[in-house]
Amino acid sequence: MSVAFAVTASGCVGWSNVSDFKTLLNRIAAGFPSHRALATALGVTPSRLSRAMTGTGGEFPFNVTNCLRLAQLSGESASEILRAAGKKDVADLIEALYGSPADTLSGDERDVIATWRALTPRARQALRQLMNDLAPKGEREKRRRTA
Repeated sequence: MSVAFAVTASGCVGWSNVSDFKTLLNRIAAGFPSHRALATALGVTPSRLSRAMTGTGGEFPFNVTNCLRLAQLSGESASEILRAAGKKDVADLIEALYGSPADTLSGDERDVIATWRALTPRARQALRQLMNDLAPKGEREKRRRTA
C-alpha cells in the first residue's frame, strides 16, 4: 500500500491512501469508453488522469473539485471518493452539512425516482409488479410485513 503526503500551494497538508484512490478510479474508469473520455468529462488532461490512476508523482490524487466531479459523473458517494483521495476533513464537513451517504440518495437513485414520477399510474403498477417478481422471496415477505 502506498501512502502519499502532500503540501499544496495553499498550504493544505494531507495524507492519501493512493492505493484506495487508484482502485476506485480504475473501477470508475472501466465504465467509460476510454480514459480520454473520462479525462474530458472530468475536465482534466489525460496525463493528469493517468498520474492519478497510477499513483505516480507523489501528489494528491485529485483536488476537491475534481473529486466532486468524479462523484457526479460516476454516481459514487462523494464522501467515499474524498476519503480515498485523502480529503477526510472535507468529507466530514460535507456530511455534517448534508448528512452521511446512508442518509442521502445516490445520483442513480435520484434518477430512478425522477423516472418513476414521470410514469403513468398504469406503468407504475406494472413496474411495481415486475419489481416484486424480481425481488428475492425473503425480501418480498419483509416488504409485505412492513407495508
